[in-house]
Amino acid sequence: MEEHPISDYLKGGWVNEVLIEGEWTEYCQCNKGIKPRILVPEAVYLGISKEVRHNGVVQVPWKTAYHFWKSRNDS
Repeated sequence: MEEHPISDYLKGGWVNEVLIEGEWTEYCQCNKGIKPRILVPEAVYLGISKEVRHNGVVQVPWKTAYHFWKSRNDS
């Protein structure tokens, strides 16, 4: 049987979402501090949360709350 990496089965990129105020919103960056580590062009601050999901799979809640941003271009 020939083996393939799981990435061969996934089409496109990852969809990263955060739960803020009861709604799942796609994000592009998160950071412990209020300032992002990398400047996100035309960034929109989303809020703070401990709950994320990747490609629709909810992850174990993080122990620390993080700040989240997305690009204004992703709107």
